[in-house]
Amino acid sequence: QIAADEWLRTAQAYQNIRLDRWRVLPDGIRAVVIVDSRQDNRQAESKSTYPRSQPKPHALTAFIARFKAAAAKRINLVRGQPGAPVWQRGYHEQRIEDETMLVRLRQLLADSGQ
Repeated sequence: QIAADEWLRTAQAYQNIRLDRWRVLPDGIRAVVIVDSRQDNRQAESKSTYPRSQPKPHALTAFIARFKAAAAKRINLVRGQPGAPVWQRGYHEQRIEDETMLVRLRQLLADSGQ
């Protein structure tokens, strides 16, 4: 429940992040997250002098980091283990290339439901 609460709360802090389908599972969170790439690309261009092909969206990286920190803090308060690791380092991302892929991923999330 803590992970779900923090997932929603963290998303509210990012104008260029929109949650689509998502699930909290025993081994993590699976989600379709929509990033407003127009806004994110402007941020990335202002920070980097080297163009990159398909850069990792800065907003997504920041969103995930903020979520993990907030959720871990609350989970560890409940456990009575401040500072204990909760999440693995990094995260796996997959770009959704077309509508067919989006439909398939949404269906997988629906099928993995509670």
